[in-house]
Amino acid sequence: MKELREEFHRPLGRLTMAFSSLENSVAWLVAEMLGADSDVRSILESQISFAKQLSILDGLYRLRVTDDELLKVWDQLVARLNKSEEMRNTMVHSTWGIWWEDSDAISISRQKNSIKRKKGLRTTKEKADPGEIDRVAESIEETNEDLIQLLIDTSRAGCITTFDHIFIKQSSQSLNPTPPAA
Repeated sequence: MKELREEFHRPLGRLTMAFSSLENSVAWLVAEMLGADSDVRSILESQISFAKQLSILDGLYRLRVTDDELLKVWDQLVARLNKSEEMRNTMVHSTWGIWWEDSDAISISRQKNSIKRKKGLRTTKEKADPGEIDRVAESIEETNEDLIQLLIDTSRAGCITTFDHIFIKQSSQSLNPTPPAA
């Protein structure tokens, strides 16, 4: 049974880390668009839910960007950001246990209880797949990369200037974008 549980620890850890990074990116971008420093970002990140931060970022982006193509890409990305939070919440807020059949532990199960107005309690229980959890984590990682890239592209297009200094900050981090031509 220990081996069975451990099979799920790595992908759940990856998923948790991926979403944490995405949350940090959204809080950082909100602070950047507001012209705030890292202390303000830390306050935002610790006190405002991801959904509310995303709403703020969406409002600020729409306030500053009028290019229809960029807004179309932004709308698609916001849908993916919302889906990332939904998928993370489903996984992280589930109850995990052993799936038994004929007194044999055969898999890990995931159970999620939810209550919806007018529908009442709903319980979902299913066999879990570590590969599916990895795919969710990868999707969240890609969404984070695409968020950063869109904001770099938006800055390069001259629609926002708040991010001009990001090119320098990010060059020492994993994305390594090149600075825009002067």
